Amino acid sequence: LWGRNFTIVVDHHALCWLHKNRDSSGRLARWALKLMEFDYEIRHKQGRLHVVPDTLSRNACEDCKPEDEDKTNEIPMLALNWTDLPKLQGEDEECRRIKDAMLKPEESTATERRMARSFMLEDGVLYRRNVAHIGEKKLLVVPESIRSEILYECHDSPLAGGHLGFTKTFHKLKCRFYWPNMIKDTEKYVKTCLHCQTRKTPKLSPAG
Repeated sequence: LWGRNFTIVVDHHALCWLHKNRDSSGRLARWALKLMEFDYEIRHKQGRLHVVPDTLSRNACEDCKPEDEDKTNEIPMLALNWTDLPKLQGEDEECRRIKDAMLKPEESTATERRMARSFMLEDGVLYRRNVAHIGEKKLLVVPESIRSEILYECHDSPLAGGHLGFTKTFHKLKCRFYWPNMIKDTEKYVKTCLHCQTRKTPKLSPAG
């Protein structure tokens, strides 16, 4: 998106004035400042008119209560093309193995067939069935090639709350996405975040 003009279609009308408001302070000011780096236009569209699958743009955990007043459950719109997902999943070894077990069970092992029961295909996109009943009923299976982007959007992005801790970052992810070892990847990502490390208050030695 850098250096390109693009349009953001939202069903939250208040966002339409965010980039025009000059009296913002605090978090809104930080968001507006960040968005000034891009050449974009915001258009409002009623939620009932959105017919494109919105796994990447809706708030996570609709059945959950917000963890705090900062609405840490919110996930910003990700800069991913929905039509690219089947292709990206097809290029991922783990995703391809699961899809093959679903579509060609006679060529798969018993273990692979059992594993495939936890997943589903919808419009060519692979999801994991959410048995936890927290968040979405289906979790988008994220191929390795875009995991770092998903982690960035759920941790670094100002629209996600900006550099939240591991617990809140993982809470965003688990309500909407799935990939093997996601909890370990999230923990490592947050621990190695340079911004988070530099803003930590240094521990002072006891006096005397």
